[in-house]
Amino acid sequence: MIKKDRGTREIVSDILRELANVDQTKPIRINTPRLCPANSLPIIVSNAIFDLIHELTSLRAQNDKAPYVNNYDDIHKACKTAIGVAISENCEVTSENETQVFETYRETLDELLSGKVSRSYLFGVRLPSTDEDLALEIGCVKIQHRKIWLREANRLGYLSSKQTSEVAEYWLKDKKDDITSLGASITNATYDSHYILSLTVEGFTENAGYERALFAARISIAILCLLTTDRPETFFPACQLANDYPSMFKTMAYLSENSFFDRKKSRPYINFNNSSWLQTVSDNKAFFDTLQEVINFVASAQEVPVRNELLRAFTHSLYWFYKGCNESVSSVAVAYLGACLDALGDQNGTNGIKKRVTAILDRNINDPVLSDGSTLKSLVKAIYCKGRNSTFHGSNEKLLKDWSPIKSRGIVLCHKILEECLLLAANDTSIDCISKLNAKPPPPSEQAPA
Repeated sequence: MIKKDRGTREIVSDILRELANVDQTKPIRINTPRLCPANSLPIIVSNAIFDLIHELTSLRAQNDKAPYVNNYDDIHKACKTAIGVAISENCEVTSENETQVFETYRETLDELLSGKVSRSYLFGVRLPSTDEDLALEIGCVKIQHRKIWLREANRLGYLSSKQTSEVAEYWLKDKKDDITSLGASITNATYDSHYILSLTVEGFTENAGYERALFAARISIAILCLLTTDRPETFFPACQLANDYPSMFKTMAYLSENSFFDRKKSRPYINFNNSSWLQTVSDNKAFFDTLQEVINFVASAQEVPVRNELLRAFTHSLYWFYKGCNESVSSVAVAYLGACLDALGDQNGTNGIKKRVTAILDRNINDPVLSDGSTLKSLVKAIYCKGRNSTFHGSNEKLLKDWSPIKSRGIVLCHKILEECLLLAANDTSIDCISKLNAKPPPPSEQAPA
């Protein structure tokens, strides 16, 4: 734990005192703790020095002026690099030049964390499509056939012509045995998917950028669901990020006297192609613009001053909707769906959700909504109170029971409420926070022209 009055200079001084006791002449083995600054010999250190570097990292993270764009691991890597550079540039580390070591460390660290670059992150996507010309765009997110992505990566200068050819040739191989090639790296990163989701984010360090890009990528798949179907329970088995281990097939296996294997296919009823996508975007322009606004908000290092609160709530809700639809353990899935509704209820618990649901659907909370007579009130209670609250708070006595019926109902409810809230925000740009989403949007035929 960092002492309240303990500063960076004091920690650097402790590192130098500890370093003075380390024998730099002993042979370096695979498990020898060391720093490896560029263009310099390795510096043998001790585990105590590594602990002190973690202390530097924690101190920097606590005082970071941009906590959303710097990841802890990135800060730790920068601190290790900076202290290595500071030591290597001062050959004789003594009490006399301790100030110089500290100044070099501070300058190097600031340079490493301020020199953020633009990075294009990529993820594999499994789509029910065979269209090699497919190119979908939602804000800063692009989903393309990998052949199109490869040509664009070359055109934008991310890959040279030679690298582009190598990747294309690797994809054509039946036996992919060259595991060290660029083609192998891209194939592994995208799980050999034929469609690639890519987005460029700026202003983030490496790991922070990846985390933000993954967040945006998952939300973009949830947005695809909202745009193209009213049956998310059959959409997600066929359309997901490959990083989340999707499969149209589910295999159940166990060992017994007669070992059993059963492979069941979830058949997608939707097919993606360019013409249908462009028609969907054209038919839902205001809705689509708002969805793009959410995606760009997620991928940006700068907050949006006008609708910041609203976009953050939609981001929460879309992400938990994605997680709830894709979670196989039904009780946990219901907890995620409860969080999805909570974000749309202005984080006001059951009362907030009830208020939003009744306003959006124009229904009384005690109205029966299911064939068995279940009301909106009982459905919200099952999803939020018995599902989300009791599971997340560790008090769900029915955690291990089958929640799949409630999960199915929850997916339908979340899909409907999310869609209607986004439509309402799309058709009234004065709405800048969730609490203003209190009226059902007009049907598409009555919406104001874009």
